[in-house]
Amino acid sequence: AALAESFGLARFSVTGVPDISFGIDGYVDLDFTDNGAVRALAIQGDDRIVAAGQRVASNYAFGTVTRHLADGSLDASFGTAGIVSLSGGPFDAAPFVKFAVEWMNQQLG
Repeated sequence: AALAESFGLARFSVTGVPDISFGIDGYVDLDFTDNGAVRALAIQGDDRIVAAGQRVASNYAFGTVTRHLADGSLDASFGTAGIVSLSGGPFDAAPFVKFAVEWMNQQLG
């Protein structure tokens, strides 16, 4: 999937160029089937990155939270291989995204 359709993250240097130490050439693209989007982001004190948003597969929407290590790789100690998927429903991901963001904020304190 193209980055515009992906649940993806990017990290840039202070000069605005992609940080090649993060993911692949500065980008992490989880490429969940049809499409997805990150709607909220937090960086924990240990530099782990928590992203909340939505993903859609076969017209079924899920709230999704992922946690990444500082290098962009998924944190296997979080959820299932770094991913928590919250109950979804046909088409409209908005309520599940709201729940995912609230859940993320609650977990981070």
